[in-house]
Amino acid sequence: KMQSYALLREAALSHSLDIVYLDTTYGHPRHTFMSQENAIDAVASETETKLCTLKENENSHLTSNVINEKILILLSCYSIGKEKILWEISKRTKRRIYVSEKKH
Repeated sequence: KMQSYALLREAALSHSLDIVYLDTTYGHPRHTFMSQENAIDAVASETETKLCTLKENENSHLTSNVINEKILILLSCYSIGKEKILWEISKRTKRRIYVSEKKH
């Protein structure tokens, strides 16, 4: 799989690398994870479902999402890489995301 990374493949083919250290902690087949896109969609969809309810118009037709103001969603973002999830939630729910100063 590492050959699919152009920069690494180019460096290996040009023999410009002396040593490469690979962290294969999760390389074992027993570790299977969904794609980043699917994970982002799953978390954003679940959050959107929890925050939004469908509003019925006078004809009992479901028309639009209404934000439930009484729900607080807390997401633990202890490391880099979660920004895409927060951004997607913000886009879908049209709500602000608040983070600590450390995350800026």
